[in-house]
Amino acid sequence: MIVTGAVNMQFALCSSVNSDVEGYQQLVDLYYRAKQYSNITIHFSFDHINWFDANLCSVLGAILYLLKKENNLSFIVTRDEFLSKFEVLHRNGFFRVDGNCASDNRQTTLPFTQFSKNDKDGYIKYIDECIMNHKRMPELTESLRVKIKDDLIELMTNINFHSGTEDPFFICGQHYPRNGCLKLTITDVGIGFLPKFNEVTKGIVTTDVEAITWALKGKTTKQGVPGGLGIKNMHTYFNNFGGSFNIVTGKAFWSSGHEKSLESGFLLLSEHLPGSTINLYFKH
Repeated sequence: MIVTGAVNMQFALCSSVNSDVEGYQQLVDLYYRAKQYSNITIHFSFDHINWFDANLCSVLGAILYLLKKENNLSFIVTRDEFLSKFEVLHRNGFFRVDGNCASDNRQTTLPFTQFSKNDKDGYIKYIDECIMNHKRMPELTESLRVKIKDDLIELMTNINFHSGTEDPFFICGQHYPRNGCLKLTITDVGIGFLPKFNEVTKGIVTTDVEAITWALKGKTTKQGVPGGLGIKNMHTYFNNFGGSFNIVTGKAFWSSGHEKSLESGFLLLSEHLPGSTINLYFKH
């Protein structure tokens, strides 16, 4: 996703970029700042970053994809400086040297991958091989394993139906041993939750917050077709078994770790995130 080469200007992220509202705000700011330019190559500097959640390669990759598509922007890094600080982004396949990623000898990553909306077989293979069989996935009963897999597949169905785009979606994950957490992040580059929910409710759902709440209740925009249960079921799983579940769409950031009721747990970004993101944090 990021390559080496000549440079026209430099952009940077600052300090720590975590899977929280402040981290998403930095990524949103990067998108809107870069969107002011076209047809140039930007040096993407990691010099001032002390930490970058590797699972957020899903979001960063989606943003860079959009900027390339919309504004013909290319991004480069200084290879040696980058690898000395963020070698994990080489192991997960986000940053490739001569087209190759490093071997994940630590077995902590869920590889950065993009899927076309029609590649259901490839996505299911990723679920089976990279997620469900990851050594840091929580121990699950067989029935619960099947249920989680079905819900992850339903998330893809929701993305394809709600995003309103033919563009790919992006996935990446990382195990964090200090807090015993396996983080998985799925990002699309579509129109977000709100437009479809607003349409199907005939104007009842009018904000990003209301759209997320609607989805968490298991509601669907697919007329006459069961849907929305992937999000509702994942919410139930994390309530019952620990971990955390986040959704970011439009300007709304929702986290199960912040909620006291279904209508709480929301924070707001200054600008709309392009597309939508779902974060799943499995505790083991």
